[in-house]
Amino acid sequence: MRQFRAVFWMAMVARVLLPTASRAQVLDHLKCYKIKDPAKKGIYTADLGGLAPEPGCQVKLPAKLICVPTVKTNVNPTPPGAPTGPSAGQFGCYKVKCPKGVPPVVTLTDQFGSRTVQPSAAQLLCAPAQVGSPPTTTTTLAGSTTTTTTMPNCGAAGSPCSTNSDCCSNNCGGGAPPTCQGSGTTTTTTTASSTTSTTTPAPCTSPGVLVGGFCWFRGNGGGGNGSPGDSCDVVCADLGKTCSPATVSYAGTGGTSVNCQAVANALGFGMDWTGDLSSCGTGTGCTWSTSPDAVLAFRCTDVPTTCSALPPTPPLLANVGRFCACM
Repeated sequence: MRQFRAVFWMAMVARVLLPTASRAQVLDHLKCYKIKDPAKKGIYTADLGGLAPEPGCQVKLPAKLICVPTVKTNVNPTPPGAPTGPSAGQFGCYKVKCPKGVPPVVTLTDQFGSRTVQPSAAQLLCAPAQVGSPPTTTTTLAGSTTTTTTMPNCGAAGSPCSTNSDCCSNNCGGGAPPTCQGSGTTTTTTTASSTTSTTTPAPCTSPGVLVGGFCWFRGNGGGGNGSPGDSCDVVCADLGKTCSPATVSYAGTGGTSVNCQAVANALGFGMDWTGDLSSCGTGTGCTWSTSPDAVLAFRCTDVPTTCSALPPTPPLLANVGRFCACM
């Protein structure tokens, strides 16, 4: 824990003193994917702003793209560069058609340089969305057997008879008095039934945020008095939920640093991402911390992440808490 406190303060100093360019990247890029959207075709009308006011635009369903935040690394050759942008969100993009107009010439400045461009007609309208895992559908086949025994309206074996037609076996004989020989007819019918159940994840409601298909929450810190914050078991229990395995498998030691950064970004800590720390001394995985001088987010990797782990004990005046997936 002493080692963590030393690293903690060094990280705080670095956060304040180092130039912006030396800090970890923010999820300020969007990566977009073509999709097949099962939504029914439809058209909505809307007045849109943008480069110029455009009333009476048509927004066409279904969606054509989804866009999710990402980072860009190992770019070759190195681009001219630009200041870090704001954290990006998740979007669903739809075809849009607006009345004819000529947007103004604009200057485009990004990490690849600065140039003057002439926009043409608007093509897409991207609306904020939640992009997560689909509902889980489980089909269970439950076999059931029904046996029905049908005895015809005739004499069974051993019943008195006078002619063969009196017997189910069509055989009357055996002595005096005669009796039916053989046996009756039994009809057996077997049926099978199947049951299909669909389990839909509970909605992710505020203050939770949906990242990677899981609902994430920021746990309580220690209150600035040197006490540790809450475990994810406690964080989720206070919400009437249980700790999700995604706490470990998505943003903990079973996941990736990029995933932890995505969670931190969604919960308001993306601009202060520190990276992986190997001196926490506890299995908290994706973690946040605050002090009077800075706010940080990082992933503890020296101890395997668990839902029950308490955050590292912080120095006085600092708070350390966990990012927890709850379900």
